[in-house]
Amino acid sequence: MTKVTSPDNEDFKKKLRDTLIESHRPPFLFVGSGISIRYYSIPTWLNLLKAFVEDNKECFAYEFGYYSSKCSNDPLKIASKLAEEFHEFWWKSEKYRKSREIHQKVAGQDTEIAFKIELSNFVENSIKPNKKLENELSMLSSAIVSGILTTNWDNLMQNTFSEFQVEIGQKEAIFADQRAIGELYKIHGCTSKPESLVVTTADYDKFISNNHYLNAKLLTLFAEYPIIFVGYSLSDHNIELVLKNLISCLDKELFHVEKLKNRLFFVEWQEKPCDPSLEYSTY
Repeated sequence: MTKVTSPDNEDFKKKLRDTLIESHRPPFLFVGSGISIRYYSIPTWLNLLKAFVEDNKECFAYEFGYYSSKCSNDPLKIASKLAEEFHEFWWKSEKYRKSREIHQKVAGQDTEIAFKIELSNFVENSIKPNKKLENELSMLSSAIVSGILTTNWDNLMQNTFSEFQVEIGQKEAIFADQRAIGELYKIHGCTSKPESLVVTTADYDKFISNNHYLNAKLLTLFAEYPIIFVGYSLSDHNIELVLKNLISCLDKELFHVEKLKNRLFFVEWQEKPCDPSLEYSTY
């Protein structure tokens, strides 16, 4: 895997450009939560759950720390507990009467959807575009990329690449029509479709049990495009899952792991400005 550390040095640009050109196709972006944090000021997953509890104190019996400690600080388990407790309040409270009128049909599918509906609203209301980075985001929107895969729920990527076809969930990703314009795969769901969110333990278990859909798509992408990971930490569980699935599916005769070396790029965020560089790294 190639690590990319920053943007603005002619030698660096030439090396990166030359390496990408070898693939004969524009890159595919894998976009993580760091991008939403940077441009939309959306808090991390754990802090988002914490803020949701604090903003809806009347819905929960305890402070966030109680749920966090009971669930060993695991966001999936915390979300499961919150969804279970939130369900009854949402169906009875006058506060959510209008929301029930809008979402009653989908909310009746299971006990976790009420929580996802209001969490989606909360995410959208938490968006605070970073005005200082508007030029940077404009530059990103003009980038030529083949497509985007993201685990983010918010609308930043579809707003930035407004002509891209949005596909929500694993099944939509693999069965999507091939189009002339790029495609944006939101594999963990989207706030525009609250029931699609992968946020609780049950959601993630279902996601893993169905990830043969994702594996099929990933094999196609990794075989055909250079991949740029941005907004992720190398320790991110999503990255670990993607790479493990990829390597377990590779046919050593047809596509050796070594061939991935100049295809995978990981943008490593640095707190302080630094000179950009390309480095090879073993994961």
